[in-house]
Amino acid sequence: MRANHFIFDENKCVGCEACVIACINENGFQEPERWRNVHASNPQKYPGIPLFYMSMSCNHCEIAVCMDNCPALAYSRSIITGAVLHNQETCIGCKYCTWNCPYDAPKYNPFSGVIDKCNFCEVRLQENQKPACASLCPTGALDFSFETNNTQNDILNLNIPVNTHPSIIIKEPLKKSAPKIDLSLFEKQETPQKKAGKQKITIVKEWTLIIFTLIVSIISSIASSGIMDGASLASKISLLGAGAFAAFLSTSHLGKPFRAWRALFNIQKSWLSREIFFFSLFYLILIADFLIADIPDSIIIMFSLFLLLSVDMLYKPAQIYWKTKIHSAQVLFTGTSFYLLLTEVYWFFGIIMIIRLYLFIKQSLIKRTLKELRIARITSILASGWYIFYQHDNILLIYTFIIGEIIDRLLFYDELEVADVSKIIN
Repeated sequence: MRANHFIFDENKCVGCEACVIACINENGFQEPERWRNVHASNPQKYPGIPLFYMSMSCNHCEIAVCMDNCPALAYSRSIITGAVLHNQETCIGCKYCTWNCPYDAPKYNPFSGVIDKCNFCEVRLQENQKPACASLCPTGALDFSFETNNTQNDILNLNIPVNTHPSIIIKEPLKKSAPKIDLSLFEKQETPQKKAGKQKITIVKEWTLIIFTLIVSIISSIASSGIMDGASLASKISLLGAGAFAAFLSTSHLGKPFRAWRALFNIQKSWLSREIFFFSLFYLILIADFLIADIPDSIIIMFSLFLLLSVDMLYKPAQIYWKTKIHSAQVLFTGTSFYLLLTEVYWFFGIIMIIRLYLFIKQSLIKRTLKELRIARITSILASGWYIFYQHDNILLIYTFIIGEIIDRLLFYDELEVADVSKIIN
C-alpha cells in the first residue's frame, strides 16, 4: 500500500477555494456540507492579527478513528491507495464518526440520512493522477505526493488532541506576525473572540439521547436495588415498557433506523456498539428476571455497571477539550447515586453527592452558560441533603433527585464539544 499524502503550504494559500470547487466538480454536488473546506485564522480580518488559510478535507489517517468507532463497519481502507472509504449502503446514520474525527471530514447528510465524505479521489489515484483538489490549486498551496514505501513516519501530525497520523504534511508560515500598523485607527472595533468548539452535539439535536440515557440510568438502578422483587406484574411490565421506549428513542436518532441492527457489528472497537450490546443484554436479563426465573441481583448489578460504563465511554470523544474529564452528570454517577438512594444507604449517597457537587462547581466555573439551570442544580443537591437529614421525606427526596439529574444531564450535553479543525489554524 502506498503512503499517499497531501502537502499543504500555508505560505501560498490565498483562500480562493479553487480546491473546494474542484472537489465539487469531480465528485458532484455536496449538500449541505462540502467535503473540503478552507478555514481562516482571522476570518473577520481584524487589523494587527495575521491571516492564514488552511484547506482541509479527509486526511485518510493511518489511525482512522472514524473507521475504528463506526458501529456498523461502514468504513474500509483501500489496499491500493490507503484511502479511507465510506459505504453509504451500510451506514446507519448514527453520526458517531462525526464526533470522533478531529478534521470534521465525515459530513452527515440529513436528506439521505447517511454520511458523505472525501474518497481521496480513489479512481484518480489508481490512474496515478493527483486528487482533483490538489491538481487545480492555482498557487501550488495544496499538492499531493505519491510514496512507494509502507511507512508514514515522516508525515506531520497536526496539533490536535487526537493522534491519528493524518496523511498530510503542513508547511507552516515562515512569518507568523502581521505587518505593523497604527492600531489606534481601529480603537472602536470589537475585540476578536476566541472560537468555540463546533457544536455538533446540542440539547435540541440530541434530546432523544438525553431521555435515553436518563431512562437507562434509572431503570438499571431500580432493577439492581431489588425493590422490584415483590412488585406486581403490572409494575414490572411498566419498567420493561420504559426500557423499550428508551430503545425506540435511541433508534429514532439514527438517519437509517431500519438498519439499527447493524450497530452491533463493531463490538471489538466501537463504544456505540458496546452500549447497544450491553443494553440489549441487560434488557433480556430483565425480561428473564421479571417473567421467567429469578436472576441473582449480583448479575443484574454487574450488567448494569457494564451498561452505564459503556454509555459514559461513548461520550469521551466529545470531552477532549475539558480540563476535568469527569462530569457530575456521568450516568455511572446517576445510576450509583439512585441505587444508594433506593437501598437507603444514605451516608454513601451523601459522599457521592458531595463529590458530584464539587465536580459540578468546578465545571461551572469554566462553562458559564445557562446560569439559572446551574443554580437550580446546586439547589437540588442541597435540598437532597435537607430531606435526608432533617425532613426524612423519601418521596420528595426522590423527586428532587430526579429533577436535579435531568438538569445536570441537560448541562452535560450543553458542554460537549467535538474536535474543531479551526483550532489547528495558526
